[in-house]
Amino acid sequence: MSSKNIPNGWRVCKQSQVSTFHNGRAYKKTEWEESGTPVIRLQNLTGSGDSYYYSTLELPEHQNVNNGELLYMWSATFGPSIWRGEKAIYHYHIWKVDCHKDLLDKMFMFFHLDYVTESMKSKTNGSTMLHLTKKGMEDNEILLPPLKEQQKIAEVLSTADQKIDLIDQKIAETKKLKTGLMQKLFTEGVGVQDENGEWQPHASFKDSPLGTTIPSIWKVKQQQKVATFYNGRAYKRTEWEESGTPVIRLQNLTGSGDKYYYSNMQLPEHQYVNKGELLFMWSATFGPKVWGGDKAIYHYHIWKVACNESLLGKSYMFYSLLYMTEKMKKQTNGSTMLHFTKKGMEEQLMVIPPISEQNQIAEILGTVDQKLNSLKLQKLETEQLKKGLMQKLLTGEWRVPLDNH
Repeated sequence: MSSKNIPNGWRVCKQSQVSTFHNGRAYKKTEWEESGTPVIRLQNLTGSGDSYYYSTLELPEHQNVNNGELLYMWSATFGPSIWRGEKAIYHYHIWKVDCHKDLLDKMFMFFHLDYVTESMKSKTNGSTMLHLTKKGMEDNEILLPPLKEQQKIAEVLSTADQKIDLIDQKIAETKKLKTGLMQKLFTEGVGVQDENGEWQPHASFKDSPLGTTIPSIWKVKQQQKVATFYNGRAYKRTEWEESGTPVIRLQNLTGSGDKYYYSNMQLPEHQYVNKGELLFMWSATFGPKVWGGDKAIYHYHIWKVACNESLLGKSYMFYSLLYMTEKMKKQTNGSTMLHFTKKGMEEQLMVIPPISEQNQIAEILGTVDQKLNSLKLQKLETEQLKKGLMQKLLTGEWRVPLDNH
């Protein structure tokens, strides 16, 4: 880094000059135990798994990690994490980072590592991250303010993180509310409207082939009796074009990719999808989506669902499919979802309330989804704010005021 870019009072040094990176330990399967000291693996830090293996091995103290200590994930998943838990051991794909306390604040180092990791990801699309080495990490430079300024910067960024955590908590609570509401609405319904248009709870119920009791006036039908499932089309690479009608693939519906391929083929009308129509993803990723774009073609791993509007509201069908999918995921941990077939989907039973009640159920769940979308937008905006703050504060472009007392 050029000296003219170094803020007054700051300095540049290697990360190894102000911190120590400790290797985790690789384990053989025979070394796992049913109890003992928990071994932290990547999934325990990312939230993608909460099960632990255990070890009774006696290890050097630096290979243990205590609550509040700094770790860094360096394989497949990358980035820093503060360990929140009891004393544990960390696995091979994790480093423990000990900061030299008189030179480097732990939370400042956390945000610095987060910032440089995101910068590396954005420059490489994650590809060269596979070559992240301990020596390379130790040799990386860090722009270091005085200790008190480090602590103040970390305090500002921690405030942004606390706001994100609070929004995450609200999102989790709202999702839990939605799950409970779906369970209640698809078994008990909303009720019937009285002469004043007010909804009154159902008074009588009956057993259903779905294994639950449902309101007596509801019907149970195979989905194919009230909706038509259309197959998408499989494409050869030679059929893709640079322009034409966009072809919707799974990643275009999940948000994991925004790139489209195109086609100039003339297809039957049912193989096109228009804005507002209902789709269902049935391979690797599962669940319903309402298409929000212009006229397009849907790929092989997607079905279009056309509802018989005299019997079935589209919005109600969306939530019915969502409810069914979530139940199946929970019951099978996703395993049998790989055998999802069109025939099985068509023969799947669903509850059919009167159209007016279908619309009311969809409206209630739609209101919860609006709240969820609002919270997700708040989170995105706060993350963007934090990203901007990190860029300004960790480079010294913006200086934080320090207390003089």
